[in-house]
Amino acid sequence: MKATARVSFLLTLTLMASKGFGAPAGLVDPTRPTTATGHSGASHACGVCVEAIVTREEGSFAVVNGHVVRAGDRFSDISIEEVTPDGVKYLQGGHRGFARLHPEKPDPRVTRSHDKQS
Repeated sequence: MKATARVSFLLTLTLMASKGFGAPAGLVDPTRPTTATGHSGASHACGVCVEAIVTREEGSFAVVNGHVVRAGDRFSDISIEEVTPDGVKYLQGGHRGFARLHPEKPDPRVTRSHDKQS
């Protein structure tokens, strides 16, 4: 009986680890930033894209081109100088710039309680 249980357990683990397990390919994680996929150092249409900013007492950080960054961080040819509530000051190719956090476009599939009218 122990051998059967062990084989069954290993078979279950193998099936769970297979590509077919989990959510169907058509489903998208609604909590994942829309620009998070495919940002492995590739050039971006907007150049330096600020996707999110978080400000805390310990300091601020941002998501820029799919990378979580703080002031002083560097990725690709971009050096982050400062994270502000409105955007990110950066240095790229010897030129300073400021990339602004664009307001999020609301997802028409999501209904928020404050959006409802009485």
